[in-house]
Amino acid sequence: MLRRALLQASSRRLFSSSSPILESLRRFPTSSSSFFSSSSQIPDSLFVEQSENAKEPSTPAATIAIDRSALYHPPEHSHEPNDDSELVKHLKNIIKFRGGPITIAEYMEEVLTNPKAGFYINRDVFGADGDFITSPEVSQMFGEMIGVWAMCLWQQMGQPDRVNLVELGPGRGTLLADLLRGASKFKNFTNALQIHMVECSPALQKLQYQNLKCVTEAVADQNAEKRTISRLAATPVSWHAMFEQVPTGLPTIIIAHEFYDALPVHQFQKHYLIHDFPQKASRGWCEKMVDVAENSSFRFVLSPQPTPATLYLMQRLKWAKTDEIVKINNVEVCPKAMDLTREIAERIGSDGGGALIIDYGLDGVVSDSLQAIRKHKFVDILDNPGSADLSAYVDFSSIRHSAEEISGVSVHGPMTQSQFLGSLGINFRVEALLDNCNEEQAESLRTGYWRLVGEGEAPFWEGPDEKTPIGMGSRYLAMAIVNKKEVRNSMGTFFSSLLGGSAAEAEPMAAGTSRVNAFHSSQRWKLHYDSAKQLNKLIVVDFSASWCGPCKFIEPVFHEMSTKYTDVDFVKIDVDELSFGVQAMPTFVLLKQGKEVERIMGAKKDELENKIRKHREAPKFAA
Repeated sequence: MLRRALLQASSRRLFSSSSPILESLRRFPTSSSSFFSSSSQIPDSLFVEQSENAKEPSTPAATIAIDRSALYHPPEHSHEPNDDSELVKHLKNIIKFRGGPITIAEYMEEVLTNPKAGFYINRDVFGADGDFITSPEVSQMFGEMIGVWAMCLWQQMGQPDRVNLVELGPGRGTLLADLLRGASKFKNFTNALQIHMVECSPALQKLQYQNLKCVTEAVADQNAEKRTISRLAATPVSWHAMFEQVPTGLPTIIIAHEFYDALPVHQFQKHYLIHDFPQKASRGWCEKMVDVAENSSFRFVLSPQPTPATLYLMQRLKWAKTDEIVKINNVEVCPKAMDLTREIAERIGSDGGGALIIDYGLDGVVSDSLQAIRKHKFVDILDNPGSADLSAYVDFSSIRHSAEEISGVSVHGPMTQSQFLGSLGINFRVEALLDNCNEEQAESLRTGYWRLVGEGEAPFWEGPDEKTPIGMGSRYLAMAIVNKKEVRNSMGTFFSSLLGGSAAEAEPMAAGTSRVNAFHSSQRWKLHYDSAKQLNKLIVVDFSASWCGPCKFIEPVFHEMSTKYTDVDFVKIDVDELSFGVQAMPTFVLLKQGKEVERIMGAKKDELENKIRKHREAPKFAA
């Protein structure tokens, strides 16, 4: 289960000749094209001397000396068939004409997005018949939950009439298709959307066009630009090769799902002059490169001198903890992820909105995670480049630090995908879908649900072992970058409670307290509050909004529990009736003898039911 790629390799290079990074590197000593292998250094002065062993004639003969030093010596031609693919030949030519190895990032970029032979460019690599499966391909619920998040964010932004909805690396377009289907009944939201797909693959652009049910409108003016409309929600759609091509000036909601993991990474390895303890001494960090071995196969080598990406490594290590650095011998750095994050943060800070990043990764230094997947199986990274997907773990800590360098935004998370989808109400959604499907569909729903939020092998699986559903609920993380002003004014209750993290727990709690205190002024609230005080009964009050996605998912479960626990009073108060700025977040308050004993924010069915059981069984409060 993995990825999609992002930036077109030919569109730009990480370091141009005018790059300030290269400018600052001029102070580094230069070297020849020699490089370290994993075990030894090739000396600069090493040459191969060739000589002829022809015997001298016994009788001296008249000879003419000819200086052949300047003559052209054509390369020897082998008549054996060359099985190298066009991409392999291209990579070897780059290494040959450059006079030395290329970085892993350059190798990765060519393998994935080479305009003629890149892995993502001319094929459909997603789904059961492709090379890997992504969350949107697992279940429609994933796209629906992202739609709930986007609608709630739009609500907190003040429901602007126009908003850019951007997806980076949309794959087949499945996520946005499910999002638009689920949101199609909320006309005010879908009417505001301007959809922008950042995709460099022509083949995937065609698939996205089909899956979004797009049509191109005819225009009367031949000079006017034709508009593409998705019939799923009558929203305009446009495509761009790079994020910077997306128009500015509008509030922007950005979705980056399994996008960052395909960004090219640089790998660094700590090189030791002395390998034996206690004298083990480090020579420093050397970048891992890709070279061509004597047998014409690809191999890894180490750079003997600092490379341009070394500056990004130094920045990354500056963010790391000391004990973290001591333990590692390998580090992966993704300059494009760091630069792209700053670009996203600047856009959100100036135009408003938010970005949601979901990917598999770590909240800390990533050491050696680069992997290749072909037909759902791991293969050697250097084997037949272009035939397998390359991806690496996302360094969420690096993303957070990069975004926090930009003023006007705040970063929340990461949290696990399971926690994120659970807070949005996916458990209620799956139960609602199960009520309206046959057994075969139910099995598919349960399997998809487990893959999205479960951990490890599905305990209910009775099919073949090789097809056992594996949960990715804890392997995938979610992080958000939002406009700081919007969070402070109106988004704190909903968004921070979903993606607040331990450092921001005070914010959602304060917002929740303020909200519940406001409810106390409601006459209906006062009525039930007094009832709880007089009747020694447990009362569960559900504060929800009719326009709130998670609140809608709660309704059938709330009804089910009211039938199940007949000795408990269940009361629903629609917050649309209350005269204050409500947040799009379901809130449950449990009352016993006039005292608030629990408050639960978010669509958390299991937590709610556990609290109900706890307070039903607990002894009654003393008067």
